[in-house]
Amino acid sequence: MTARAQSIRVSVIDASDVEHTVGWFEYGQDVRIDVADINDTFQQFKFIRVMDTATPRGDISRVSLYCSDATSIPEVRILLGAMLDVGFPASFDTVIPTSGCRHWGLPLLPGGSDDAFVVENTVAQETKVVLAAAISGDLTGKVLTGQVFRLQVTDGVIADDVQATWPDLRLTDDVGEELDYSIQHIEAKSITGRIIAGDEIGRPTNMAPALCSIRSILVGLTFPATSQGIRGDVLAYGGHIRHIESTGHIGTAENPVNIHAGFGLAELFCTAQENGQPAPRDVLADIAVNLLAPTTGSTHDYDGFVRRNRRTGTSALDSRATPAAHLPSATDSSTPRRPRPSPTSPTCSSCGPTATATAWTTLRTSRPTPCWTSGPVTAGSTTATSATATTTATAT
Repeated sequence: MTARAQSIRVSVIDASDVEHTVGWFEYGQDVRIDVADINDTFQQFKFIRVMDTATPRGDISRVSLYCSDATSIPEVRILLGAMLDVGFPASFDTVIPTSGCRHWGLPLLPGGSDDAFVVENTVAQETKVVLAAAISGDLTGKVLTGQVFRLQVTDGVIADDVQATWPDLRLTDDVGEELDYSIQHIEAKSITGRIIAGDEIGRPTNMAPALCSIRSILVGLTFPATSQGIRGDVLAYGGHIRHIESTGHIGTAENPVNIHAGFGLAELFCTAQENGQPAPRDVLADIAVNLLAPTTGSTHDYDGFVRRNRRTGTSALDSRATPAAHLPSATDSSTPRRPRPSPTSPTCSSCGPTATATAWTTLRTSRPTPCWTSGPVTAGSTTATSATATTTATAT
């Protein structure tokens, strides 16, 4: 059943927590919101709500923000899909309990734009747009915003790109719990689109990517074991990735995913249980997480290496990570990278000794001696070692 005519409601919560309706839209319309007009009418407003009021819940095609004049607003918060009695989440890990939207981002016209959320260039660059959204179906259009505070795709697929471009708020260091990440929290049943913090392109084409990081991506955790997992790239060229967890496979043999970061990947979990037993979950990915990290020393805890790597299946990785001298914590499931004891790389019968390596990844595999055929491996290099691990493999 489709939503009835003009069932999509746009409202504003003012500084006194009073909610005001400012517009109605039909399914298929571009829900265009003039934030300059809202700011003139409701100064110091708290957030803007977009929801579908139909029963059952209908779909929202596209939401666009624009400014009709040169008004500069420090921050605009958008809450999509939450019902009237639900406020903007107090924290990124606050569950949005009900949904006022099914699918989000369907094309407005056949073959037309598939955007779900757009911030038009009339909105000042100094305006931070913060998005929180909860939908019960699929996200089928692109999302481009300043910050993704919480994206909750309750029972569906993120099928297109989600990109946040507002730099991290670095209060003390790059990994503190108080850090305000560009992408705070994303959860879904599965992901086939890309998740991008900052720029789409990193080094060597873009030598100074935006300082944007990802806090957490959770896939399939609230569902019975699923094999869908993550099929899209996860990119944070100018920052780090704190936590990726999936109960489904990450990547496929035909289409391995890219997991790229400037300053490391703290945790990568790919595990599941079926009938009380560990189920095989594979990681098939190009992991390059030292694109900006120094090759010697360490300035931040997670610089340039994967600290915890847990999986219940096989692993076929092209991995690049800087050595780090940190000791594992009690909860670490693997040891961090260590500097090589020898100034030269290992040899093998087919290629002999190779050049000195300043960054690498070692996987416990059935091969006793890895083959280094790509020459020097340096921080941010496009060359890498490659290894295929057994079902008990963990990164070291």
